[in-house]
Amino acid sequence: MLKILQKIINVLTKQQKIKVLIIQLLNLIVSFFEIITLGTLAIFIGLLATTDNILENKYLNFFYNYFDFSNKFEFMFFFGVVVLLLYLFTGILNIVITWKTNVTACTLNQYLSNLVLKNYVYKNWQEYTKLKLSDINKDIFTDLNILSNSVVVPLFNLFNKLFIALSLSLTLIVYNYKVALFGMLIYSIVYFLLLIFVKKINSKITKNISINRKKNHAFIHNFFSGFKEVIIFNLRSSYFDKIKKNNNDMIYPTTFLLSLTQIPRFFVELISYIVVITGILLIIKTGENLDNLLPLVAVYAFAGLKLLPAFQQIYLAFVRIKAGQVAMNNLYPKLIRAKKGNFDSYYEKTDEKLNFKNNIKLNNVSFNYDTSTKKPSVKNLNLNIKKNSIVGLAGPSGGGKSTIIDIISGLLVPTKGNISIDGKILNQKDLRKWQNNFGIVTQMPFLSGERIIDNISFGKIKGKIDYMRLNNLVKKVELKKFIRKQKKGLNSKISDRGINISGGERQRIAIARSLYFKNDIIVFDEATNALDKITENKIIDFIKELSNFKTIIIITHRTNTLKICSDIHIVKDGLVVNSGSYNSLKKKSTLFKKLIADN
Repeated sequence: MLKILQKIINVLTKQQKIKVLIIQLLNLIVSFFEIITLGTLAIFIGLLATTDNILENKYLNFFYNYFDFSNKFEFMFFFGVVVLLLYLFTGILNIVITWKTNVTACTLNQYLSNLVLKNYVYKNWQEYTKLKLSDINKDIFTDLNILSNSVVVPLFNLFNKLFIALSLSLTLIVYNYKVALFGMLIYSIVYFLLLIFVKKINSKITKNISINRKKNHAFIHNFFSGFKEVIIFNLRSSYFDKIKKNNNDMIYPTTFLLSLTQIPRFFVELISYIVVITGILLIIKTGENLDNLLPLVAVYAFAGLKLLPAFQQIYLAFVRIKAGQVAMNNLYPKLIRAKKGNFDSYYEKTDEKLNFKNNIKLNNVSFNYDTSTKKPSVKNLNLNIKKNSIVGLAGPSGGGKSTIIDIISGLLVPTKGNISIDGKILNQKDLRKWQNNFGIVTQMPFLSGERIIDNISFGKIKGKIDYMRLNNLVKKVELKKFIRKQKKGLNSKISDRGINISGGERQRIAIARSLYFKNDIIVFDEATNALDKITENKIIDFIKELSNFKTIIIITHRTNTLKICSDIHIVKDGLVVNSGSYNSLKKKSTLFKKLIADN
């Protein structure tokens, strides 16, 4: 419990810690009023039992004489109104503080949510390649929800109810310490045994639930990401059965966890009734004077209306916090990283471009995804890419072509060597400016389930659209005919990943996007591999036109596309094994001849 509290404190900012402290001070104030209201209620009930207390108690007698009440009943009426107003004021104060507490808790939950998102949003490409999307989804959609409902909110509730329980218990001890201490002993034993029981099994249950949720996230992500393959290979039932089994495996642990938060309340209420009724019966049996019994029972009954729910809320908070411990432990390193990370620096926000006039050079560049392995993905690479040229990268799969593009575009930082732009070495400060030069067209371009216009301009994200420029580009990339067929034209929505439109249309939208953002360097990464020959040739012709004012880099297995390249580099096992024009490589490179033959 203390470890979780310390972790939450570590994540908070200074201002948030002050706000939390203010909330606790407000809880202390309301606890003080709880003591006053219960104390005045005890006195009022005592007056109802016997009015002689007015004259016997020096404080009551002072107020009685000071305000010059005509009789005892007038004083009692006045005192009852005071008690009522105190309860009314305390109730309103509780409502206000509860509202303030919930606002603070929700604000903190939003802050924690933003931190986790920030941790993933600002990861570099190399870090991202090591992540599983199902784990990201679990963190954002499951563990964050658990952290909110099982740690943050219960922690606030815990302190609030602790203050109330302690203040009321102290009042009852002053009123009748024997009965109060006896009751506290009974409840302490009951809740102590419950917490011991819960502590032993809670961690195991929450770990099992977390593991099953993680499996389900992975299964569901894989199912919908590869839905076409799932249908073709007849895997729907298999995936569904796996997901259903995981869901079934969570029934007992979830039921048990839910029961742990609900059933103890009935058990504690039963013990309370047994103790109170047994106590009254014993007093009746011994023949004690019952005149003093009514005020005692009334005071403890009124106190019990707040104490029993407070004890139950404290217990619930403990159970929920323990249940959220697994999620907290998982998210804590990410929260700390996001809090300490300087992600909002200038180079992350600027739209300025680092233009180049002559060439891009890779100077003796090596790169390794995993530093623990000796064999690099790219080794001793030297490349010279001239402005407004078409450069091709060809070679067998896994040879390092995409890695080279990631290095050129600044997504990956070389472990050895450097990149120079017009003779100036590219540094971290200029990285964002350099990346603003790049557009990319892949075999399966990124397309969201939004309007065509938004997929080209990122209008929903960027917040502004240049309609004149966009309409001109639609004509240039030959999208006009396709858009005319749509009911709402550019405002027509497409499905996620564009699976309801043809490959050629997807490529054209991606090309239009790169041109819309005035990218000087456009990368075609296996962009024409899934296209038919007619569509491919149209795209090739358009790429050739682009080279008059754009630098084009093409990665492909289709050697037909490489015919338009001024330079082609054959990449194998992380090395450039041959370079030259299409015709020269066709003569001298055995590997290139094989690539042509395979096509």
